[in-house]
Amino acid sequence: MNNTMEYKSYIGSVEFSEEDSLFYGRVLGIRALVSYEGENAHDLIADFHSAVDDYLALCEAEGIKPETAYKGSFNVRISPELHKAAVIAAMRDQISLNSFVEDAIAVAVEGVEPQIIERYEIINRPKCEFCTTKNGELYLRLKAANGEIIMESAVRKATR
Repeated sequence: MNNTMEYKSYIGSVEFSEEDSLFYGRVLGIRALVSYEGENAHDLIADFHSAVDDYLALCEAEGIKPETAYKGSFNVRISPELHKAAVIAAMRDQISLNSFVEDAIAVAVEGVEPQIIERYEIINRPKCEFCTTKNGELYLRLKAANGEIIMESAVRKATR
């Protein structure tokens, strides 16, 4: 079952209130509250379309630019350890942190594996390895050129 719908590039949620016997939702990804409801799926879709059209008409009438959801930029808060590990992994792959995060999200959301065109070894830099323990926990290990372990950090697989 899909719990979202799309109209004119706006994504709307689909919820159900058993108490009210009513479907309802709101436009996601914008600050403005644009909500809709319906007694059945057909009515919900019609009211969603009407609510988006009304929002766009109101913005035009007031001379303001309608909000756009999902602009491709957002803030992510993660632990300092994971931040550090991501930077090191991006350096290992010779890509920017933004590209590394974009690739990781693509793998998690779409199952798309990033394509590495070329890999270079950085001379006199740490070697980065992803390792697993006997119980299957994943961790990142950095080794110096002489094989000495510089750092180990637990890594948690992102959940969907």
